[in-house]
Parts: sequence; structure tokens; C-alpha cells
Amino acid sequence: MATLPAALRRRPPRWAIVVAGILALYSIFGFLILPRIVRAQMEKKLPDVLHRPVTVREVRFNPFAISMTIRGFSVRQPDGSPLLSFEELYVDVALLRHWRGGVHLESVKLVRPEVAVAIEKGGQLNFADLLAAPEPAEPVPTARLARKARAEPPKPEPDPTVFEIAHFLLDRGAIAFADRNRPHPFQARLEPLSFALDGFTTEPKKNGAYHFEARLEPATQLAWTGSISVTPPKSEGELSITGIPLAQFENYAEDSTTFRITAGTLDVRGKYVFDASSTPSIIRLEEGSARLNGLRLDPPGRDEALVRIDSLAFDGVSADVGQAQARIRSIALSGARIVARRLEDGAIELATLTPPRRRAPSSSSPSSEPSRPWSTRLDQLRVERLDLLWEDHTTPAPASVEIGEFALSLAPLAVPGDTPASFSTSMRIGGEGHFSAKGTLHPGSGSVEAEFALSKLALAMFQPYAALAITGSIGRGELDMTGRASFAPASGGAGRVRLGGDLSVSNFALLDSEGKELAGFERFALEKLATDTQAVSLGRVLLKGARMHYRINPDGSGNWASLSRQPARPEAGREDAPIESKRQGPEPRISIGAIALQNLSFDFTDRSLQPPFTARITRFGGQIAPFKKPGMVKSQIDFAGKLDGASLRVAGTLRPAGKDSDADIAVTLAPWNLPPTTPYGIRYTGYPVQRGKLTLDLKYKLGGRRVEASNVVAIHQLQLGDKVDSPTATGLPVKLALAILTDREGKLEIDLPIDGELDDPDFRVGKLVVHAILNVLQKAATSPFALLGSLFGHSEDLSMVEFAAGSDELGDAGRKKLESLAKALAERPGLRLSIAGGMDPEADRKGLLQSQLQETLLARRRGPASGKPAHGDDEPLSDAERGTALHALYLERVVAPREKEAAELRAEGKPVPAGFVARRDAPAPDVEAMLMQTMSLSPDALADLARSRAETVQDELTESYGIDPERVFVATTPETPRTRQATLQLE
Repeated sequence: MATLPAALRRRPPRWAIVVAGILALYSIFGFLILPRIVRAQMEKKLPDVLHRPVTVREVRFNPFAISMTIRGFSVRQPDGSPLLSFEELYVDVALLRHWRGGVHLESVKLVRPEVAVAIEKGGQLNFADLLAAPEPAEPVPTARLARKARAEPPKPEPDPTVFEIAHFLLDRGAIAFADRNRPHPFQARLEPLSFALDGFTTEPKKNGAYHFEARLEPATQLAWTGSISVTPPKSEGELSITGIPLAQFENYAEDSTTFRITAGTLDVRGKYVFDASSTPSIIRLEEGSARLNGLRLDPPGRDEALVRIDSLAFDGVSADVGQAQARIRSIALSGARIVARRLEDGAIELATLTPPRRRAPSSSSPSSEPSRPWSTRLDQLRVERLDLLWEDHTTPAPASVEIGEFALSLAPLAVPGDTPASFSTSMRIGGEGHFSAKGTLHPGSGSVEAEFALSKLALAMFQPYAALAITGSIGRGELDMTGRASFAPASGGAGRVRLGGDLSVSNFALLDSEGKELAGFERFALEKLATDTQAVSLGRVLLKGARMHYRINPDGSGNWASLSRQPARPEAGREDAPIESKRQGPEPRISIGAIALQNLSFDFTDRSLQPPFTARITRFGGQIAPFKKPGMVKSQIDFAGKLDGASLRVAGTLRPAGKDSDADIAVTLAPWNLPPTTPYGIRYTGYPVQRGKLTLDLKYKLGGRRVEASNVVAIHQLQLGDKVDSPTATGLPVKLALAILTDREGKLEIDLPIDGELDDPDFRVGKLVVHAILNVLQKAATSPFALLGSLFGHSEDLSMVEFAAGSDELGDAGRKKLESLAKALAERPGLRLSIAGGMDPEADRKGLLQSQLQETLLARRRGPASGKPAHGDDEPLSDAERGTALHALYLERVVAPREKEAAELRAEGKPVPAGFVARRDAPAPDVEAMLMQTMSLSPDALADLARSRAETVQDELTESYGIDPERVFVATTPETPRTRQATLQLE
């Protein structure tokens, strides 16, 4: 065996062996013993501290690197569910740095940590017992503390301990969160979670860099990168959270809304700066952004998207808390749909789904320092493809208005400030309606100026609202408007609104409940419109191609009468009864260059008559120009048209000035054919109209609230048919009145003047006209001769002719009456005259006897019975001759016969009655009376006298004045009254 060199055969020094032994023991203790001790102590002590079971799978310690590794650490809840765990915790202590003081860690690595955080029912955290404050130690008496403070001098405060971590890494961590204190439990899991921090230190004025990443199932990504300083508190960095599923956090919206968030994600990014070393502290956000994608909000219990937003983005968001400034580079909404629904009770569904927030109780102590107002600037706002559907279920039929393709651009907007902001907007309304506007907004003053255009807005879509007031419907119609608008707020008032431009409605039709047209027009336009708070100015108001249809149904109802819905009257005494408001302030001024009508038509049909009556106004047009209210100048009125072919015209002047208004208007119509009015003729007079034309000449003057009117109605060649039974016809002599009023040319003219005060509640023009016509008919029935005489200026009564007792000879007064009557009959060829002779039994009998006595006296003077005059003439007897003749006749016919009879009685021995024998010297009246007692009349003498009187009047009219005999008739003598007159009656 070879011999070793001497150097090798030399034994190591003892100190080396000792050192090696110490290292061996240190290694055995560090690698093998210490991990067991640490593990045992952790599993023994921690359960008492945490009140939960703790398990540790493995503990390793590297005594040379001064590092420790703990694997399989787990803390569980008493029910066995996990609370805290990690797969591995590695801590490498920077031993050499500890010589400088403080705590220095070279590396800390935490692998797969998991924390389970839960809010239990009642609101307690699942680890709330770990946060409870420790029991306070027994208090030291205050006196003892004071003595100790006096005995010991104050010590200087030591420097704070520096804590450093050269490198920290959290790898694949997870946080499980559960909220069981909500009506609908919430669960979320944040993983994998990673966090890296380099150079962390609490040493003043040193920063540490960090990087944090996490993922929230299923697709939320969180990234946080930057630097942090503890002394002073200071940090800056960039935060990014993407893919936040809003539906997952729906439960946390239950307190503020009942909307169901069924879809949508949120992305948030931004840079921040925080520095507590400045005064005030710097808190700043830079380059922030937020983006909402695919949001959908549904009502509870229904699968319907009330709100849908495709994309809503906030870009370039910056804010400085210290400076109280914020700025947003752009807000962009692209693609959205909102369903706004008004429920049957009047509530807006969107508002009911978001109850009002409760106000936080205000502090009673005022703030010592008012907060600084924020200034905010928005560089640009853009809205594209926004659709709004409005539904209203308070109307009889649900209303639906759709606004589509809404777009808005606004830039810039600064609050506070008065930097003008330009805006433009456009939208589609309904099918073809379109609205656009552009203008300027002044945020400081709140004023707005804009130009706008509205075209082809279909009015039929607003029919459900029209149905609240009418039973009919809007068949069609389109609204167009272009112009300018401005608003300027006013202190203490509603502000000033100005509007100018052109407005028109075209192709409009209003239908009744059966779908028949009531009214319509081709075009209604307000041209050059300019409105202000107290003034309205128009270049022209145009109504073109207007048409109106008025129909009276067979039951007498009108098609317009049932158009309006009568509002429900509030009950008396109810607090919610509407109070009539009174206009405040001066009356608005209205100025219109012209009010023009073009080609207006109006047709009227009355189907309650048989046959139906129809009338139509066509080609009616003209204008009122200018029109001002209150009236400063007179407006000229000139309208013309056709009424069933007859010319119709309205012309004159008008000055509308309230109570000081005046007018001078004339209406003419000529000539209008009357046969179509037969249905009304039968209904109201009982006669059909076979022929005739009507002309009107109406003149009305208004001044000082007083109306003076002339209503001249002329009817030409009127001819009525035979009488027709009509229960509604008047009993007045219509034909007689017409015959009285119609002249020899076939013209009937009535002038009905009207004079009255507008303030008189009984003054009604129509009422006065009807009353005047009825007066004419009544007068024709009761006093036709008075009516006839008034037409020719005669005041005497032409209805009778007086005769002397027992005579049928006309006197001078009678001839004068008949002359006037003949002239009136010559002018009224339609009149017929019926004459009834009259007699007075007493007066006429006496008169006839006197005439017979006179004839006897004349005959005695004539001589023999041949009848020839004795003296050759038939002159009246003189008084002397008459007296002698009467006395002779008295002796012959009265005295002689009585004396003879008295003698015979005496001869027979009979007594003679006293006074039986007439006196020979009786006075003349007694003589005449006793002579008439000796005379007698034929039984028909009085009737013949009455008839003779009627024939005398007839002969006088026909022979003396040429009245057609076919127009004059002798009628039967009436039994009563008995007068010495010939009674005349017009027919």
C-alpha cells in the first residue's frame, strides 16, 4: 500500500471540526427540526387565535438562504367550508439588510391563495369575529400615570421602522365572494389573480413599482400597473377593468330599481395620480374611459327590452379634485332603443321601475367652508341610431309614436361658462316624418337659438289623442314646418320665446265615426310666421281647397253635433274641480298681412226631409287684408263664390278692436233657384216650391257696440204648388202673405231692418230676423188689409165698406176706399177678393121702410097708376110738399080707417079702446112712424139688400177700376156679425 503524502496525512484543525459540527447541527436544525416546530406551533396556536381549524401540509426552511416555504395552508369555517388557503408561501429574508435596521424581505411569493368572503344573513361577515376589538387591559390609575410622567423625562420619538420588500409576487390567486343577506343570494369569483410589486419600501421618498392582474369569471379582466410610495402616501399608475358582466351584479340594483339587467358589459380604463404630500392633496384622473356594451334592461316578469344600448362610450375623461375641474373629450352613444310607456293610470312605466331616492338627512350644522364649485367641459357629444317608442295606454285606443334614427351632435359644452355650444340633431318620426335642427346653446345664460325643419309628419298617428276630444278620426294629413326658434330666460318669469318660419298642413281629412269625410283641405299654411311673448306676426294665412260636409240624418241629428266628446263635469264642491283661469297681462298683438281662402266648398244635406234637401257652396275664395288685433287699421274683406250656381259675395271693412270694434259688411246673393227648397216649403208652409229665384242684399254696420242692419230679401216669380198635408206646417196664411207682398212683376221684397246693442243679452240677429218674418205672416193672417195698406201708404181700414141704413148705394167714403183698394189689387195680381154683404135687421128694416114711404110719396105726386110723373119730373119733395103729402097719406091710411072702425064698434054697441082713434093733428114724427106701421117688407128684403151691397162693391171694382172679375167674388152673407157693411177678405 502506497504511503500518503505528509500534507494529506495531516489532521484538520480543531476549529474547523467545530465549525463543521456547528454547521451540521445548524443545518439539521434548520432543514429538519425548525420546520416541524413551526408547523406544529401553527396548527396549535392559530386555531385558538382564529377560532377555526388550521392545517399546514408542509413547512420548509433554508437556514442558509434565510427563507421559509409554507405549503398547503388552510383555514376552514366551523362548518368545514374554506375561509383562507394557499398552495405555497415563500419568504426570503434579506439578512444583510437587517443590519441597517427595519424589516427587509428579498422576495415574497404567494401561490394560489384563495379567500372566501361572505356576507351572512343579518349583514355579518363570515370572519366578523376576527375583527372584534380585543378586551381592554385593566386601566392604570390616572394619578400613577401622572407621577410616572413627572419622574421620567420625555424621550425622543424613535424613527419609524422601515419595511421593504424587494420583490412580491401573488400567483394565480382567487377571491370567492358570496352575499347571502340579499333576497336573491349573490356569488362571484375573482380568479386568476396575480400581483407583482418591486421595490416596495416605507422609506421616505422612495417608490415601488407594482403590477396587478385578475380575472372575474367568466370574462372580466383587471389590470393595475404603477408605482407606490408609503412615506409620503403617493401613487400613480394605470387601472383597467374590462368585460364586467352587469347582469351578474343585478341583485345589487334591486335597492334603486326594479329593472332586470339581462345583458351588458362595462369596460373602465384610466390613469391616476395621488399625492398626499401636497396641500391640498393631489387626486387626479387622466385619460380615463368607460364603455358600456350591449346593455339590456327588462321589466320584472316580462321578456321585453325596455332599454337597449349597443354602445355608450366616455373617452378622454380627466378630473382634478384639487382644482375642482373635469373634462370629457367625448361621449358617444351608438345604437339604442328605449320603450317609454304610459300606463292606464297615467304613470310612466320607466319612472315606476326606478323609485325616487330617499334624501339623506341634512346636517343641522352649516359647513364652515363652502365647497368649491366644479367646472366641467364636454368637448363633444354624439348620439347615433337612437330609437324611441312612445306608447300611451290612457287614450281610448293605445297611442304609438316611434322616433327612429335619432342623432345628436353637441360641441363643446362647458358648465359653468358661456362658451357657445353648437348642436345639430335629426330624427325620423313615424313612417316618413323627418325633423332636423341645428343651432347654438349658451350654457351661462341658458339661451338657445336654432334653425329647424319638420317634414311629412303624419297627423294620423296622433288620432288616439284626438279621440279624447272627438268621436271622429283624423283620416290623413301631413305637417311641414321650417324656421327659426330662440329662447332667452328672464329673471322671475317664464322667459322669452321667439319662433319664426313657415308652417303648413297638407292633404288633411277629418272623418266621422262611420269613416265618412266631415271636412278637409288641400293646404293650410301660416306663411312668414313670427311669434314673440306678446305678439304674433304672419305674412299670410292660407286655406286652399277646403271642403266641409254638413249632413242632417233622417232622425234629425247632425253629423257634426256628435263629433265633440262632452267632458265630464266635476261634481259641485269637489276640490279637484277645475278653476277657470283668467288671462294675466295685456292681450297679445296679432298682425296678419292677409287671410286668404282659395276654392273653398261647403255642401249641406238634410235627409230628415223627403225628398232630401241639398245645397252647395263652391269656388269660394278671397281674402281679408290686412288683419290686426287690436285693430289699428281697417281690414278690407272681399270674398266671392257660388251657391248652387248663384253668385255669392261678401265685401266690406272690419276693424277688430275689442269693444271699440267696427265693421261695415255687405253680403249679396243673386239669383238662387228656389225649387230645391221644396222639402223645407212642405215642412214649414205646406206648399212645394215650383218656381222662383232668391236674391239677398244684407248690410251690417257695427260701431260702438251697436248693430245696424238691413236685410233685403227679394224673391222673383215665386210659384207654389198645391197644398200638402204637413203636421209641421204653420197655420198662418202663407200664400196670402206672399200674394200681398208680391208685386205685378212677380217680385216679393222684404226689408227687415235690425237695430240693437251687442251687450243686450236678448239681442240675436237670427232671432230678430225670424221674429220679423213671423210678424209678417201673423199680420197677413190677422190684418191682411193693414199689411196691404202699409205697402202703399194707406192707413184707413180697407177691409169693409160702410152703407147707409136700408141702402146699397156707395157713399163718398166708400168710393175712396175702393179706389185705394183697386190700386193695391192692380199692383198685387196674385190677390183675390171675396165680398160678403152685410145687413142690420133693425136699422136696415127701418131704412127700407123709410125708402118705401118715400117712394109712396113720390108715386102720389106722379099721379095715376100709370107711373108717369104728374109734374113731368121725379125731383125730391120739398119739406112743405113732403109735410103735406105725409099728412094727406096719414089721414088716408091711418086716421080714416080707424075712425071707420070706431064707428062700426059704436054701431055694434062695443066700446072703443082709449087712444084707438088717431089724432088728426099728430106731430110729424108720429105721423111718419104710424105710416111705416102700415107698410110691410118681403121676407127676402134684408138678404137682397146684403147681396146687393156686395154686388155694388164688385161692380165698382170691376167696372169702374178694371179689376179682373175672376179675382173678385161675392160670398155668402155671414150670420154674424150683422152690420151695414160689405166685408172684404183677401185670398
